[in-house]
Amino acid sequence: MKFTDILFLLAAAVTANAVLVSTGSNGLSETSGLSSSIYKRGRETPSDEDQSGNNDSNQGTASGGDNELIRQLEKEFEEANNAEEVAANAFYKYRALRPHQERLILQGKPIYGEKHSEQRQQELKKKWHAADKRMNLLRQKLQEARRTNRALLVSTRSARPGPSTSRQNEQHSIDEPGPSTSKQDEQYPDIDPSPCTTKPSRKLPSDREYPRETRELIQQLVQELEAADTAETVACDTSYGYRVVEHEQEKSISQGKPISGKKHSKQRQYRLDSQWQTAWRKVEFLEQKLQQARSSTSGRGRKHSIDKSGPSTSRRGGKRPSDEDQSNNADLNQKVMSRKANRHLRKLMKKVEKAIRAKTAKCDAYRRSMSFEVEQDSEYILKTRKKLDKECKKEKGKVDRLKRRLERLSKKNDLEFGAESD
Repeated sequence: MKFTDILFLLAAAVTANAVLVSTGSNGLSETSGLSSSIYKRGRETPSDEDQSGNNDSNQGTASGGDNELIRQLEKEFEEANNAEEVAANAFYKYRALRPHQERLILQGKPIYGEKHSEQRQQELKKKWHAADKRMNLLRQKLQEARRTNRALLVSTRSARPGPSTSRQNEQHSIDEPGPSTSKQDEQYPDIDPSPCTTKPSRKLPSDREYPRETRELIQQLVQELEAADTAETVACDTSYGYRVVEHEQEKSISQGKPISGKKHSKQRQYRLDSQWQTAWRKVEFLEQKLQQARSSTSGRGRKHSIDKSGPSTSRRGGKRPSDEDQSNNADLNQKVMSRKANRHLRKLMKKVEKAIRAKTAKCDAYRRSMSFEVEQDSEYILKTRKKLDKECKKEKGKVDRLKRRLERLSKKNDLEFGAESD
């Protein structure tokens, strides 16, 4: 074989090998097939914008669901609180029958009505304890739902994580405790983080957004809301701090250590929780009033802008100057009514707050008197209980009436929600 023939065979072999590498079974290039598979995988993986949009929508849905859950739990807790109060009053009143009837027997006087029975007293006591247990359970659920809602709000306000924070999250996930540390935590769990958070500053209205009277009302509501926020934060910190004391004392008892300081009182914890709940409701009420004031005035602003006179009406206005005088008088009357409405609304809100404080004081005094043991010759305590019970119910009725008045006034939010007569 000649040297030229050998070169020809080598060239043919190289050409055939190149054809086999560049084509697949379907006649397409393998390189193009690889790029198409990478393209498909890139299409299948969602982008960061899609993931962030899904997260935002999920957070919005979760926030709406949490608000609905909180409203439902608040309704159930209020019903359970009323049921517990009724059960407690029934138990203490029935227990007070025993010394009273024993005194009548010693004096030789007849007993009218139901005769005291120890079995009946135990039944009432069990009902009261069951109602109290349900009320405490609903209170815990309500507090947990509010913590979750607040944590969700804080997370939505924070900045979205970038590449550096994602790496930090991966490092944190690596540093998570293993089975050994989880077993230690199972012995005694840590207390939940504090639900008390700082409130964002609120925007005051500018001179161009609202008229002067409405701007003064909004500024007044913002000041009251800032004070209510501060009071709610203080009440939350106090309640949570006292709950930490309970947690530390229970942890010391479980470890066999002595308790230092004053022992935790569930009655005081209940009172602190109630004060926090009252402060929280006040913040929600003022936020609703502020939102109504801003939305109602913006609607009126749009209405006034629509009613402004055009060129044709300005020509007619030149012929009839009396219409302009009438509009000025109407605006003046509206301003006077607005000032009166705002003053009346603030007075009514102060009355509601004062009535709530009076009701709390009277009802707490009545419940404290019911916890005392009644002796045979303690007729004074029985009379005092009846008096305190009557005063407590009276203050409750007063609070309910004032709240209904305030609710009716709040519906009239178009410069008339503070009408003089109600």
